[in-house]
Amino acid sequence: MADFSANLLAPIKVCLLTYGCQMNILDSQVLSGNLTRQGFTIVEDESEADAVIFITCSVRDLAERKVLGKAGKLNVKRRRRPEVVLGVTGCMAELKGEELLEGKNVFDFVAGTHKRHLIPEMILRALCRRVAAAEVTAANAEHIERLGKALAPYMEECLASEGSLLAVGKDPMSFGLDELEAMRPRPWQAFVEIMRGCSNFCSYCVVPYARGPEVSRPAESILSELRALAVSGCVEVTLLGQNVNSYGKDLPAGSMSFPELLKEAAKIEGIKWLRFVTSNPQDISDELISLMASEKKICRYLHFPLQSGSNRILKMMNRKYTLEGYLEKVAKLRAAMPDLWLAGDLIVGFPGETLEDFGETLRAVEKIDYANNFLFKYSERPGTAAARLKDDVPLEEKKRRHAELMALQGRLTHEHLKSLVGTIQEVLVEGRSKRNRDVLQGRTTHYANVVFEGDPSLIGKFVQVRMESATPLTLYGSCERLTGEEKLTDEKETSGI
Repeated sequence: MADFSANLLAPIKVCLLTYGCQMNILDSQVLSGNLTRQGFTIVEDESEADAVIFITCSVRDLAERKVLGKAGKLNVKRRRRPEVVLGVTGCMAELKGEELLEGKNVFDFVAGTHKRHLIPEMILRALCRRVAAAEVTAANAEHIERLGKALAPYMEECLASEGSLLAVGKDPMSFGLDELEAMRPRPWQAFVEIMRGCSNFCSYCVVPYARGPEVSRPAESILSELRALAVSGCVEVTLLGQNVNSYGKDLPAGSMSFPELLKEAAKIEGIKWLRFVTSNPQDISDELISLMASEKKICRYLHFPLQSGSNRILKMMNRKYTLEGYLEKVAKLRAAMPDLWLAGDLIVGFPGETLEDFGETLRAVEKIDYANNFLFKYSERPGTAAARLKDDVPLEEKKRRHAELMALQGRLTHEHLKSLVGTIQEVLVEGRSKRNRDVLQGRTTHYANVVFEGDPSLIGKFVQVRMESATPLTLYGSCERLTGEEKLTDEKETSGI
């Protein structure tokens, strides 16, 4: 039934709820494009949807609990519209497929990380079953009539099929979705996947089990997508991978390495800023550092996870570096790029973490002087090596350490932002501020958040902004001019900047 939904005779509305990392955001964008191409209608409001699809994360227990909590609430709402389908994909689907279907009959289908291409068919199959069984009421009569028209060509075949709608695992027949189908909300910005999976097997992490081993996308496919994005007006690209520094290692001899791919990407006219995540410290090379320092298109912001400042804990985490080795690479990065801002990841309360271990993490954070950090309380992930260890740090102590680390990082972040006050920085305008729709919001090359007054016509453009003040999380400034121009042209006089 491949591509069968192109013959839909009435709209079927789908809402995608996305949790987790940038990779999941991109998956959501690609799936939106694929569903749209096959005739579905994407909606943002789940109350309008005929099918709600959860794109899930399993890196932490909290991410899974959020999905289950939201799904439970939507399931209650199905008392009014029992024909609505709830589906789940992503890492949680891959790891807990059967469990999710056997639970409280909340989910109608499960599609693992390698089975995204089956989701359109699974939506239709699940809808056929629900519509056929649903009682028609005043609340859903119009929806049932519309869905009946849309599903008419498939109802007989779908109802004849038996068994649960479960698709997980990887097989020779599985294939990915076309990245070029992605529906990006900001056409001037794009996430581009360069590889999937991870082969590092850090003891606390489920990613290798959920997404499989590292698989690099062919370089020409990536560069072709980047060229197409540039033609369409995209100016900022973030290259994605669980460990971008490993890119190409699984490809045939002579294939591009990550620095070589990045160098070719920088040659593409129209793309002005390049970012990439995530960089595993063990694999960053002198070649990459040299390229970052010499190529102006590569932004001065690097996500460089440490996870712990204790060598003992790093070893237990199966991180393949020491604190000393990490600091050595930080010194090389800072020597090559004094204006580089570093962001990290840190886990507190890993099994066996003592107060001394935690103290080493605090001292490391202070010494490294991160501009930002993503801080997490350890939560056991079933199936990982760390799950065999006793989770012996009490929750309240995890919370205390997390709060102490948050306070330290908050101070460091504020100092970094204050260091830009009085300077003029280039900013890519991302849109209206979420807190105040009357002003604009953008990012610097350091990924610093900037708010300033300006006309909405500046959205998607690069502007020069004078930084006037800084709060702990945000810079406030005034727009000076468009990048590359002496002044803001007539826009400045007409927009009240």
